[in-house]
Order: sequence, then C-alpha cells, then structure tokens
Amino acid sequence: MVNYVDVQGYVKNIGDVDYYYVDVKISLRNENGDVLDTYNTYAVDGVGIATNERKSFDATLYHAAGTTRLFILCCWL
Repeated sequence: MVNYVDVQGYVKNIGDVDYYYVDVKISLRNENGDVLDTYNTYAVDGVGIATNERKSFDATLYHAAGTTRLFILCCWL
C-alpha cells in the first residue's frame, strides 16, 4: 500500500513590493531531522502576489517511511 500526505497551506505577502514567483519547498524528515524526500511547488507562478494578499497551495506527496515531521520553506522571487 502506498501512503500519501496532503499538505495545504498559504503564503501571505507582508512586504511592501509585489512578488511574481513564490516557490514552496516541502521536506519530509525523520525524528533526527534527516531529509528523507523533498517536493517543490509554486504558490504563486507568474501571476503575482500584492502586499497583504495571500495565496494558497496544495501538494500531495509520497509519505516516505520514517517521516515524523514536515519542514516548509518559501522562496520569494
């Protein structure tokens, strides 16, 4: 049986400039913090996100054996 985990969240632009790409990197980690797998998606893909605007993201990824925590990093471009 293959297990998947659905990760939903949002990013909010609290800055004073618009951003046009927001890359979301999700790392699946074990209890020691070792990375078991990673997944990348875009919360904003060229459309732009204005000041105080928020955009949601949704990612379905394979649940690697031994995963006990998720780490999410956003890169604003």
